[in-house]
Amino acid sequence: MTKTIVLTYGSGGHQEQIRRLVSLLAEAVDEEIQFVAITDSTNQLVTQERIVEYIKFKELRDKQSNIKTLIFLLPTLLMQTWRIFKVYRQYNVVGVISTGPGVSFLPTLILHCLGVKTVGFESWSRFSAPSFSGRFFSKFVSLFYVQNEAMKKHYKSAIYKGRL
Repeated sequence: MTKTIVLTYGSGGHQEQIRRLVSLLAEAVDEEIQFVAITDSTNQLVTQERIVEYIKFKELRDKQSNIKTLIFLLPTLLMQTWRIFKVYRQYNVVGVISTGPGVSFLPTLILHCLGVKTVGFESWSRFSAPSFSGRFFSKFVSLFYVQNEAMKKHYKSAIYKGRL
């Protein structure tokens, strides 16, 4: 069965970081590998023919309304958890790569708990203060990368490899 890496990312810069990373991986890896994307973005990574499935997740919280967050939190959590387990059963998931933000928390955490290797990235736009998602991911992912050397002081076990 073909190895699958789950990509979790938000729209905008998070998506651009994943696009660049997937291009680098596709060139560097000799073996057959495919990707499943879990995102809140409506734009697909059209240049990536190795992405076999796009799954649209909505943010767990409504940034404009705490009431809507409370009302929809449990149904959203249940539906997204079901979708994550479905991906885990359907594909040979060997890794998760996340560039954040909040849409990435649940898939990365659940798959990590299932024994899948997880990789997190602090945003390339961070130079002096850690992001919420960076602080969250750095606590449990298998590997955590920062893209600006100044961020190493905030994350003791982070790896600096430069910007994507």
